[in-house]
Amino acid sequence: MKLDSACRWSGIISSMLLVASLSACGGGSNNDGVTPPVAMPPASGGAAPTPAPTPAPTPAPTPATPSGMLSLLAGDIQSIGPGASSASIDGSPTAAKFPVVTGLAVDGQGNVFAAQADRVRRIDTNGVVTTIAGGTNTNVTYLDGAGSNARFGSLQGIAIDSRGNLFVADSGNSVIRTISPAGVVRTLVGGPNNRGYVDGPIDTAKLNGPVAIAIDSTQIFH
Repeated sequence: MKLDSACRWSGIISSMLLVASLSACGGGSNNDGVTPPVAMPPASGGAAPTPAPTPAPTPAPTPATPSGMLSLLAGDIQSIGPGASSASIDGSPTAAKFPVVTGLAVDGQGNVFAAQADRVRRIDTNGVVTTIAGGTNTNVTYLDGAGSNARFGSLQGIAIDSRGNLFVADSGNSVIRTISPAGVVRTLVGGPNNRGYVDGPIDTAKLNGPVAIAIDSTQIFH
């Protein structure tokens, strides 16, 4: 901790530096300035003087929610951990289950979209969970199509644009894919058998295991 020319503190506290700095600023003497704290001896009757009150600590920052409270949107915290079911179950907030969520996106209406390894699910403003694209099929991990007919390799990130189109980073297939508001999936960049690091137009560019995606207000992807 050090003292600048205006006698303000910064840095790491050192008891030796503290005394020297206070003296330089007029402390430790009868001059005007900062006076260091002095330990008072017990009074003549043996009673110790009342210590100065300790300043109240600065409150910790509140969470992002207006009320400062965390709440469960959907799912069951008892469904995680050793021995827990790996099933993805749609339904009401308390009935729905999420084995692993790898990304979240929120649209302008407050609907939340959750990416899992093999599917994308929507949590509406009432907390009801619905699968909008993908599903489990151990024999097929790459397929464009509508809704549950589509297949994903391993989704690792998700973003949404102002029109309600979703974009997912399918790391398992090394592609970026888009999901329309109607739930139709198509590949936007890359190919499952065409991994690499090649820039260029979307039909010739190559990716290798993308793990995240973002989109700005001008529809530029990152």
